Amino acid sequence: QRELRNPVNVLQGAAENVQEYGTSKKTMQSLRRGSRRMLKLMDMIQQFHRLNDMQMQVKAEQDALNAETEQRFAEIQHTIHAEDEDVREITPPPINKQSVLIIEEDEDNRLHLTDTLLSFFNVVSCQSFSEAEEMVSIRQPSVVLLDVSADWNNGQELTRRLLRSYP
Repeated sequence: QRELRNPVNVLQGAAENVQEYGTSKKTMQSLRRGSRRMLKLMDMIQQFHRLNDMQMQVKAEQDALNAETEQRFAEIQHTIHAEDEDVREITPPPINKQSVLIIEEDEDNRLHLTDTLLSFFNVVSCQSFSEAEEMVSIRQPSVVLLDVSADWNNGQELTRRLLRSYP
């Protein structure tokens, strides 16, 4: 407030001196100094208002962005929760009634083969030959997939033994 009053007082006093006593060199210098100070102050006020307006605009944009971000985040969370609730293992019914027995020691290979064939056949899988003999007698699969490179004796001998397990 004082910063504005002082230049106004100088200008007012100089203007009164001009009116009463005429124009002197000192009065003109006071008028010029006072008017320059006022112009600087007015420029500073104007810059302050521009800065304030820009800050308000940035704040409004940030608020809008935050609101949009929060809304999108809420939508994503809702979608994730909805998907979590909807996720259930869906196994399509096999195309035909044929059954396949997969004998595979490696779990990853066994799971991959099972998943691949599940939409075409009724699939049963096991990891050991002793399980396979039991499965053959119970399930009587149409096809047996056997890993002949496994650590079991001989693939041909295993096949013979499986065939003997058929009722």
